[in-house]
Amino acid sequence: MSSREEIKAAALRFVECINAGDSKRLVELQTEDFTFTDMAGDTFVGRDGWEGYFEPYPDYKIHPQKILVSGNSVAIVGKTTGSHVEPRVEVL
Repeated sequence: MSSREEIKAAALRFVECINAGDSKRLVELQTEDFTFTDMAGDTFVGRDGWEGYFEPYPDYKIHPQKILVSGNSVAIVGKTTGSHVEPRVEVL
């Protein structure tokens, strides 16, 4: 991808898949060297790990508030709901 808008759109497609609980489509969007770091600081590399991810948190949603693009990297700042954190943290 070359333009900032294309990169941002790809990140938003990823969020859409998460919000839909679509682990199969998430894997299709990922590259072989995809890196995911969770809230605990654990890092996962590759396309594995999404199977069963949504089972314990079926209402998990990401609510982006700001999307930052630098080169080919994207940071999404926002909140989540339906996750493992306390409800007071999830207030929109």
